[in-house]
Amino acid sequence: MECCQIQRVAIINRGEAAMRFLQAARTWSRLHGRRLETVAFYTDVDANAAFVQLATRAVPLGPALTPSPAGKLRSAYLDVERIVALCVDSGADAVWPGWGFLAESPEFASACAAVGIVFIGPSSQAMSLLGDKIRSKVLADELEVPASKWSKRAVEDVAEAEAKAVEIGFPLLLKASAGGGGRGIRIVHSQADIAAAFESATTEALSAFGNGALLMEQYISDARHIEVQVLADAHGTVWTLGTRDCSMQRRHQKVIEEAPASLLPNGVAEGMFKAASRLTKASEYVGAGTVEFLLSPTGDDFYFLEMNTRLQVEHTVTEMIYGVDLVHRQIEIACGEKLPGKEPPQPRGVAVEVRLNAENPDNGFAPSAGTIDRFDPPHGPNVRVDSGYAAQSVVPGEFDSNIAKIMAWGPDRSRALARLETALRDTVLAIDGGPNNCSLLLELVSSDEFISGGITTNWLGGYLKERPTGSRRAFFDIALCSAAIGDHLRKRRFSISNLLDDAHRGVPQRAPKPAPTKLRYLVDNGNGGNVTLNVEVATIAPSVYRVGLGDRSIAVHVEGTGRRTQTIEEPSGRRHGLIRVATSTHVFVQVNGVAHSFARASDGSCLAPIPAVVTDITVAAGQTVEAGQTLAVLEVMKMESPVRAAASGVVTEVCVEPQSRVAAGDVLVRLREKSGAGADDGRGADGARGEDAVNWPQAGNGDSTSPLVFGGAADFRRRVSDRVAAIEPSPVGILRQALLGYDLEKNEAKAALGRLTDGTAKASLDGLLELLAIYELQESFFVSGPTDGAVNAAGESWGAPHARVMG
Repeated sequence: MECCQIQRVAIINRGEAAMRFLQAARTWSRLHGRRLETVAFYTDVDANAAFVQLATRAVPLGPALTPSPAGKLRSAYLDVERIVALCVDSGADAVWPGWGFLAESPEFASACAAVGIVFIGPSSQAMSLLGDKIRSKVLADELEVPASKWSKRAVEDVAEAEAKAVEIGFPLLLKASAGGGGRGIRIVHSQADIAAAFESATTEALSAFGNGALLMEQYISDARHIEVQVLADAHGTVWTLGTRDCSMQRRHQKVIEEAPASLLPNGVAEGMFKAASRLTKASEYVGAGTVEFLLSPTGDDFYFLEMNTRLQVEHTVTEMIYGVDLVHRQIEIACGEKLPGKEPPQPRGVAVEVRLNAENPDNGFAPSAGTIDRFDPPHGPNVRVDSGYAAQSVVPGEFDSNIAKIMAWGPDRSRALARLETALRDTVLAIDGGPNNCSLLLELVSSDEFISGGITTNWLGGYLKERPTGSRRAFFDIALCSAAIGDHLRKRRFSISNLLDDAHRGVPQRAPKPAPTKLRYLVDNGNGGNVTLNVEVATIAPSVYRVGLGDRSIAVHVEGTGRRTQTIEEPSGRRHGLIRVATSTHVFVQVNGVAHSFARASDGSCLAPIPAVVTDITVAAGQTVEAGQTLAVLEVMKMESPVRAAASGVVTEVCVEPQSRVAAGDVLVRLREKSGAGADDGRGADGARGEDAVNWPQAGNGDSTSPLVFGGAADFRRRVSDRVAAIEPSPVGILRQALLGYDLEKNEAKAALGRLTDGTAKASLDGLLELLAIYELQESFFVSGPTDGAVNAAGESWGAPHARVMG
């Protein structure tokens, strides 16, 4: 069937959403035999993004954040009047809003219709009715769709909210009538909390959606969040495409989704389908939408929550089990086509999705804006990755933190989860702004409670509060080695670079003497505080390093496997895969999927970890602060992130002002730390040995059969694997290391020479000749003059020493 006259579609979205439409448009073009042109709308931070490069045309919007009529900053995508005018100028005859931004804006849909542009989504009338949580709940009541107790209308002020709370009971939710994404929602547990919650939710709703109206409803704790995907054409056909379980949430933000929802009692899914279908038909809804329900703790009752009048982020798991391209169907429905049949295809198997985000779960989910140094998405049977990013893409601080959605399908839930876990282990993501949540996702999909199924919306919050320490501390010793060795090499490269720069300028300078590098790190001690680790690193052979902590040390073999990745081999021969990201303030290391963080102990300067806006400075010069106290608050990716003091001390200088922008590494506050913190004997700030104060598991590698425990420095050479066993703990071997420039302990070479000269140790002739050859070769480097057979004043060839050694 020939489609209507849509020829050019403006994509009013960015990143992964924009890429999703571009893919669907190419498929549509192939099937219909003509090109569907696309127009990417982009802001300055996305000028080089993949979706901009792949679109047929591109329209710049300028800065990502622009002043609204009220004077506050808002996303450039939310300026309806300007967006519609630019759509007309671009020659677009249709728009696709995706999810977020204007996707649920009746005003935008109406404005498009007024200028003859097709809105690929529901009508403004249906959107106004169902997108407004108050009007949709009224409709649900009229259709006898089950709903929990609620305020029946918007609450005008705090006094009315307090009165309604008595009728509804506690706990309850104050919820923004407009928008979604968890914005403008507050849980209220008592009458005394209403005023503050009302003001906070109203302010956030106004900022996010331009509409501060709030409703109140009963808060059902320990409920499950179940969605029904609907797809309706303009000819009266409504498909209900199964259920999705979206109960894995943090602060109303979904983390993991799966289809179909597992462990639903008999009849519950069918009841949800009928309710969703009645709502869709009664509202004359056309397009893709999602009806959301809460399932009671007993599983016997379900309640209508709201309807999202757009495609959801998690629509992909529905596509995987139904074999339906929902975006493709959106285009066809907007063109007036009928759905192919009264009933949808039959589902098959199970699909599970995780959201890979640029955020640090171990630091309050602080964002990690910056350049993606490396991104190797997983591959394999029945694995899908949707993303708007690639290596060298920039993750801007002006938008959300999602990097990709990773999905896996299986004929049953256990196989789908097994494939997803493998996919996560195969994912390599390194962002120069900091860590990501891949390690936490691995932890969650392999947790026994999630595998059992049926978790509730508050499960993740409880899990994070009591998160098992072992899951975060496995492989700590390997992670410490990686962090310290990387910083050791960084310092070594810096000193060599300085030497070469001075040489080019003709400034005489002696080469730096090889010696172990001393480093200090602050790590979480597992009890809400920090402990200082004093670490010493020495290069003892090619790619072999000795890492010392206090009076104990180990040797490891390190191989680079690509940008930001490496393998570390234990003395036992066991190998570990690592991802290492260093910022101006921290080193983040992921070992076998387990994340670790090491804060570099500084000179007292508190640095900005990522580019951000300073929203608050909470201290002043001369003020005494304690370790862990908030010094400043930064805002990035719509989140506020506190910057805390790493140690106790006195503020000597505040270097920035509120509302100023800072780059990563900029000094925010300078401190004069209290004396005595972090002595060079390996003791932490509390006086205990650093490694003991942190209280790591005895077998810190997650495998009790192969622990890597710091042992005595005297026997480290005997525990190096076969690959590096050529390191001889003999006097000749030590002198060989000294001549080749490796790092030795103080007086180690002198002691080895003494053992040879006083006869307490013997050396073979071959060993001594090797030392002589190394020395002669090094001396030849300093011979000046021609090397083509000329002779010096003594009649000796200039190149003779070198020739003798090489011959």
